[in-house]
Amino acid sequence: MTQIPSPSEMLARRRAALIVQVQCGQITATEAATQLGVSRKTYYEWEKRALNALVTALEDRPGGRPSSPHDPEKATLQEQKQDLQ
Repeated sequence: MTQIPSPSEMLARRRAALIVQVQCGQITATEAATQLGVSRKTYYEWEKRALNALVTALEDRPGGRPSSPHDPEKATLQEQKQDLQ
């Protein structure tokens, strides 16, 4: 079953689509800002935030399963187990 995107997600997708169009040279930043009803300054702030998030999302990550958070109780039990052995 397909989930209907929220209005906030739809707006974010619209912003993303316009940023891609500006980056590809299809429209100007001024045109994108006008379509979004914001100033060019605000458009450029969104663009910078989006491009930074893209770079972060594409950074290499360590392989395998993520490590589990430190559990003090588990650590204590493991120490007790070692002492008993």
